[in-house]
Amino acid sequence: MLPSFYVLGAQKAGTSWLHHVMHPHPEICTGLNKEVHFFDTQRNFSQGVDWYSSQFLASSTTRAVGDFTPNYLRLVLDPEAAKHPWFPKDAAAQIRNVTPDAKFIVSLRDPVDRAISAYFHNIKHGRVSPRTPMVEAMQERDLIEPGLYWEQLTRWFELFPPERFLILIYETDMVSTVARERTARRAFEHVGVDPHFGPLDLDASVNQRATSLDLRASAWPRPIPGAIRRLPIALKPESIFGIKVRETDRRFLRAVYLNSNVKLQHELGISLPWDM
Repeated sequence: MLPSFYVLGAQKAGTSWLHHVMHPHPEICTGLNKEVHFFDTQRNFSQGVDWYSSQFLASSTTRAVGDFTPNYLRLVLDPEAAKHPWFPKDAAAQIRNVTPDAKFIVSLRDPVDRAISAYFHNIKHGRVSPRTPMVEAMQERDLIEPGLYWEQLTRWFELFPPERFLILIYETDMVSTVARERTARRAFEHVGVDPHFGPLDLDASVNQRATSLDLRASAWPRPIPGAIRRLPIALKPESIFGIKVRETDRRFLRAVYLNSNVKLQHELGISLPWDM
């Protein structure tokens, strides 16, 4: 089966938690892998729609099929400046071609906090050195654009009716048990499954950030990183090993995202709980 809904992103904004609470629902089928990466990876896309469909093993109880790939939200706003030309230039149009009736869930997080989380995520996976200042690393990896949410969403709203989108705000919809339960029920209802399913594992910690020492050790030869991970937290104090994010970097990103945040707030008709 092909997806009936997509959790588009944003990256580092709670999509792993959404998958954690939605995946157990007996009426929801998710991919063999949480992130299928069909529309954003040429290797997978070239295998065709039949291969994509084979990634979702629906059952007799399935009423909704979901692809949780947070990379899909991101569009390359300036293809000429992109440092990674493999990235698709219009995943939104491809999704409309393959699944024109799909629904969408989008979770948005303060773009500066999202950028900081992405910075540490890239250190963890060895794509960025912990010695590289955050803004420099973000520019090297084309990781500033994903926080320009309104510019990203505009393209999606050109192709799909806005009512197909459930827009969540991480800081208000995913920070407390009460908010998380309300969010899970809204997500179930949005994709067309029983909203009363439970019990739900609402307070699970999903995708927690590693300690700074763990992050620094990820670039060291094996088996050192594994040994470091097994150390007690008390032996890995942030005061000694912390990877600092400079206040100048935060101010720079606030300025970069300001206009986009203002447009987003105005067009969605909501008050964003972000320091703008």
